[in-house]
Amino acid sequence: EVTLVPIANIASILDIALEADAEDLSVSGWRGSEANTIDLDLQNKQLFLGGVLQPWNDRVRFAEDGFDLYLDQQTAQFLLGIKFAIDVPQLQLRVQEDSTIPVLAKLEREKKREQIESVQIQTIPDHYIPNTYEWWSVPQFDFSLAKDIENNRGELDRRYDLFLQGRADLAKHSVNASYIDSDGEEDLRITFSRASKGP
Repeated sequence: EVTLVPIANIASILDIALEADAEDLSVSGWRGSEANTIDLDLQNKQLFLGGVLQPWNDRVRFAEDGFDLYLDQQTAQFLLGIKFAIDVPQLQLRVQEDSTIPVLAKLEREKKREQIESVQIQTIPDHYIPNTYEWWSVPQFDFSLAKDIENNRGELDRRYDLFLQGRADLAKHSVNASYIDSDGEEDLRITFSRASKGP
């Protein structure tokens, strides 16, 4: 029903000063400036922003795996102060560009520094054709099948998971397809995408 994202991992990659404790089910740190403190206690359903207790949102969802704390997308966006989109078949989280995100601000500074230091003039051809996809290519597949059998007080509980993912070029586009069957619950996704190789 919801997609959960790893808070500590995302905060580390984007250089955001938030720490997640999977044991205590808490998130603490600050966003933007050190005055904007954030303290989230999931066990006691408490959220403090700048030291002020906020009304609790009953739509908050979470999970933990012993390494990281996972929050639903809306709560994660609120705490991190960023907008992002999740692409489940591609296992990608795309962050909306924002100058307030520390790592993006850092990359922008480095880019400007390189432009100042660069003595070469880069030109883009007038008739540039960046698309390198083929009209057709042989599909590549990943396939996995798992079956669990558990003895529960003399009764055997059976469960299976089937996963099939494929990729190919089709009509100058990249086609990605995934099929998941988790004990009878099925999910099929097909994604068409195209990206330029150069400017």
